[in-house]
Amino acid sequence: MNALEFQTENERPSPGENEFRNLVRSLKERNTQEERTAIIIALGKQGDPRAVEPLIECLEDPDPSIRRLCIEALYRLSSTRSVPALVRRLNDRNEEWLTRTYAAEALGRIGSATAVESLNKLLLDRNEDPFTRIYVMDVLCRNKFKGIVDVLMKCLRDADPRIRKAAVKSLGSI
Repeated sequence: MNALEFQTENERPSPGENEFRNLVRSLKERNTQEERTAIIIALGKQGDPRAVEPLIECLEDPDPSIRRLCIEALYRLSSTRSVPALVRRLNDRNEEWLTRTYAAEALGRIGSATAVESLNKLLLDRNEDPFTRIYVMDVLCRNKFKGIVDVLMKCLRDADPRIRKAAVKSLGSI
């Protein structure tokens, strides 16, 4: 007899729970990239908040396409629990640019104080890649976060003319 035979009907996991457990187990087993891609997409589409932790773990995957897919799934889930991991991806200058922009989008969607603070910090970092800074500026403006005008005013004094130009354009669109 297995353990499930001793459970009453009300104590048995729902089919959705079994499916979720199987997806997470398969994700951790390091299947092929195609299989892992399908699993990550499924976890994001299900909208189950339990998927946040396994997806965060996958943000350390050596494959940048897997990391991007995880960020897309975390974007869908919009959990504040994912903010520290997304900030690490955003701030990792060795990360691919596209992956960093996905992290910025996810942080913008989550919109917690920590997420917005991290976006503002990157935007004002003069040592950061200007294209990443401009992208983050766009994310902040599209989401109309409180304090964005003050941050853009600081950008008007930036040493990089591209940042100043983008700040003027952003101020005009708010």
